[in-house]
Amino acid sequence: FKAAVRYDVPNLLFKNYDNNQEIHGGMSFSYTHNINNPDRFGLYFFQGYRVSVPNREILQLRHFIRLEERFEFFSSGISNFGLRLRYRIRTYLDYIFEWNKKNDKFYFPLSVEFFFNISDTQQFNNVITVTPAVGYVLNKSWTFQFQLGYNYTRDTIDEGFSTNTITFGLLAFHTWKKRY
Repeated sequence: FKAAVRYDVPNLLFKNYDNNQEIHGGMSFSYTHNINNPDRFGLYFFQGYRVSVPNREILQLRHFIRLEERFEFFSSGISNFGLRLRYRIRTYLDYIFEWNKKNDKFYFPLSVEFFFNISDTQQFNNVITVTPAVGYVLNKSWTFQFQLGYNYTRDTIDEGFSTNTITFGLLAFHTWKKRY
């Protein structure tokens, strides 16, 4: 589960440049049932900054940096704290075509994310994630996206253990209008 708040902040760092900037923060939690090790409950807090440079109509490069505080609590009574810095670069290619007499908008994001552990946690220390996707804008309120990701993770519970994971995701985004 993850909850976040984002705020657009034009001209925060780049004053006279065509870009989109935002700051955000939030929290998430997870539970992992381990077969050979104690179960893990994770509580995470994060703060971040995103900027789109260059910001063109058909192509955007979004740079994203985030700091995460990671608290792990194991069923054995052990707890752990980790601090991690994340950097992601994402590109979007928009494609608009006519189908059934309306303009449908598909977009094709590709992102690469690097993880820098300042202080390791015991489990799930990601190293790199690569995620291509295809998205569809239904209307001003709803967008849907299917993504396929590759994730390389190393684990400090078992020093010799690392994973190469393929993930699938179906995401739905809803935008509410501001009422003030």
